[in-house]
Amino acid sequence: MVSFIVLAHSNPKHLHNLVLTLSTDFPVHVHIDHKVPISKFSRLCQSKQIPARYVVEWGTFDVVKATLELMKYVVRDGTERIVLLSGTDFPACSNNTIRTYFKRNKDSECINCVPLPSSSCGKSEAWIPKEFREFFPEMVPYGGSQWWAITKDAAKYILSKYELKHEFMHCEIPDEFYFHTLLGNSKFATNIIGNVTYRAKEIKRKPKVLTIKEYKRLKERRIIQDRYGIREVLFARKFDDLITDEAYDCLHNFSS
Repeated sequence: MVSFIVLAHSNPKHLHNLVLTLSTDFPVHVHIDHKVPISKFSRLCQSKQIPARYVVEWGTFDVVKATLELMKYVVRDGTERIVLLSGTDFPACSNNTIRTYFKRNKDSECINCVPLPSSSCGKSEAWIPKEFREFFPEMVPYGGSQWWAITKDAAKYILSKYELKHEFMHCEIPDEFYFHTLLGNSKFATNIIGNVTYRAKEIKRKPKVLTIKEYKRLKERRIIQDRYGIREVLFARKFDDLITDEAYDCLHNFSS
């Protein structure tokens, strides 16, 4: 079974369309930032909200904490695969294609993960907290993009290392370091392949909103090449409330 965990804080209309699309075939659990009134979101999204809610600030360890809370909630359900998405993500293919992909890659850890520092991926020595080198001289630091799709066993391994969190708190972007370093130094490292989420080019360090034309082009050919290599993707980001209905219609009228 594939389960989805979603970090959300904005664009309630799009989050509704995302949850509506996935929950017809998969369990979906959502964390809505505590700063945002949950009443802004649909009843469907509210029903998927896990009990714990954190105030999440970008670039802080709060993002990791919220993700770990979602992981703990899902691992208990007997899932075999956990997919982490943003509330502004959306599938680029049908649920059946998603299911088939993960059956074909049942042991793969889909996460962008490179040794640090990495000039090609824009992650300098500054990404590595000084405490890390002091406390874990035997470990290689790894980094990558935030979004991933990992096996249940990998998730359990990450959760078992929660006591190490303090040594990871002071890196530049913890959610692009914590999971990657733990998996990169584990037995799961040999199964790592690229992640399955396409991200549009960044504007001032933030991914731009996709146009429907760009989304349609991606749906037609879900093979991408970026600084992490060439790979097949299943999801795209990002979307907002202004284009969500067009994206929803595009996916459901022409699913492949």
